[in-house]
Amino acid sequence: MKNYFKTNPVTIIFVYLIVYIFGALLASVVVSMIAANVFSITVPEAFKILALSTKEVASQGKENIYYFVQSWSNFITYVVLFILVVFFARGYFKEDLKKFSKKNILIIVISAILFAALSQGMNHLASFLNQKITGSSVTSENEVLIEKMILSGYKVPMFLSVALFAPVVEELVYRKALIELSQKLPKWAYYLIISFIFAILHMTSSFGIHFGVWIILFLVYFISSLLLILIYELTNKNIYSSIFVHMVNNIVSFIFIVSK
Repeated sequence: MKNYFKTNPVTIIFVYLIVYIFGALLASVVVSMIAANVFSITVPEAFKILALSTKEVASQGKENIYYFVQSWSNFITYVVLFILVVFFARGYFKEDLKKFSKKNILIIVISAILFAALSQGMNHLASFLNQKITGSSVTSENEVLIEKMILSGYKVPMFLSVALFAPVVEELVYRKALIELSQKLPKWAYYLIISFIFAILHMTSSFGIHFGVWIILFLVYFISSLLLILIYELTNKNIYSSIFVHMVNNIVSFIFIVSK
């Protein structure tokens, strides 16, 4: 039994999936019950509002309730993910801290700047291409939801979730754990497989949009993952590097959203 509590890539991925699926659902139920009390509606009504898309929410004037539930359930989910994933990945932190070098610092700082700039560039290019395809700068439902939650007055829980907790959790899962499990595969194979998984999970809420737009947005996440794997490996597979780069990128994106 003790072996299950040691640092293990399988355990990390298992915990992540359980919390990502069932923990998020439980958090939504709990926060929906709180929202029902705060906004003086019934619990079934709160659940119905939560099932709406961002466009439907806007058309029905239910933004306050919807983004309250989404932001706080998202926050609770990431708090639980952060605690559990970091606990089971604690061995990786110790190992990577020992092999951290001054050379890594320069690579990390340069990578963070370039990655953030490239990421913003890809987002603007995607918006431009989407404008050409559909006549509007469509973004993924995931991006729209994050932006709406931030601009709806939930900056603190969203900053903690998106800028701090998410980079740590996602890098430990997608870079550290999945790469550890893929060592027998050729490099190009796990680069593609892990990046595909990373991108598809970020795009699951956007399946209803124009197919061409979906592909463009999928590629933005896919390329971002490829670059993060490359940065991770350039620094001798040090998890601190990809976490920092991912964190800086999300903080920059958060600042851009808040400044709108």
